Amino acid sequence: VNRFTKIREFHLGKLYVGAVHYYPSAMPLRVVSIPTADRSMPTQIEFKKHSIKSYQESYAKAFAAHPFIRQTPVCLSEVKMLKNQDHWFLTDSAGFGMLSAAEESQNYKMMAYCLDPLVILLGEFSEKQFTPMSVFSQGYIKKI
Repeated sequence: VNRFTKIREFHLGKLYVGAVHYYPSAMPLRVVSIPTADRSMPTQIEFKKHSIKSYQESYAKAFAAHPFIRQTPVCLSEVKMLKNQDHWFLTDSAGFGMLSAAEESQNYKMMAYCLDPLVILLGEFSEKQFTPMSVFSQGYIKKI
């Protein structure tokens, strides 16, 4: 995929709108198409955020319609971190939870960020586990 495609330059402060297409096969394949045109970055980024319960419901519907999906992006809000024996979990106020696939140091960082009720965790849900990538807090996206 993209063997003969010229690599594009991305500029800081610009927003690139594109699409990710998933194709069923023996190996998970995805092709990313990013247009060459850029836009100015908006002052406020609006994420479609989920509680753990609402995300699990939407994931179940998406998986029922497309069972070849193996990983999906996720934006979680209003979550807390919990440690039970050697396992870390993300939980919401309704009591729903999911397993964290992060390293120990990342889990402690997420626990600190989750003290702010307005924080949004950005990551990937794969193999029934949440893998954190970044956190959106006080107008900034920070890598975890």
